[in-house]
Amino acid sequence: MPTRASFQTKLFLAALSTAVLALAVAGVLFTLTIREQANAQIESTLGAEARLVSDLLARMPAPAGDAMRYLDTEADRIGQLLGVRVTLIGNDGRVLGDSAEAAERLPLLENHATRPEVVRARAGGLGVDRRSSSTVGVEMVYVAVPSPHA
Repeated sequence: MPTRASFQTKLFLAALSTAVLALAVAGVLFTLTIREQANAQIESTLGAEARLVSDLLARMPAPAGDAMRYLDTEADRIGQLLGVRVTLIGNDGRVLGDSAEAAERLPLLENHATRPEVVRARAGGLGVDRRSSSTVGVEMVYVAVPSPHA
């Protein structure tokens, strides 16, 4: 009988190992699918919000006087409402308003003209890029759309 018990034990362990492996693979595939769907939803939401900001700016009267201060105030207001960082960039790539930077610091910020999302927005109306933020060191989603006050 020891042979039979040994065979049953081996069979049980093989079946258990197969089940555990199948569950692990299914778990990994499920996680990757959910992550991909969540990322697509985030990009879609950010794209819609960016288009909304662009549309709102198009409906506002052109700023009189200090345009940069006006655009920075609008970036601050919209960023607070949406709970995201809003950066308004001129056609030449200069930052004209940023919800995370003081107006006085805007001239010191790097030019954004060659950023992938900005280049794609110029070419197709919407630009999206995922990359690690040099400021906070985590992967971020960047979305750009053309704006009438650039």
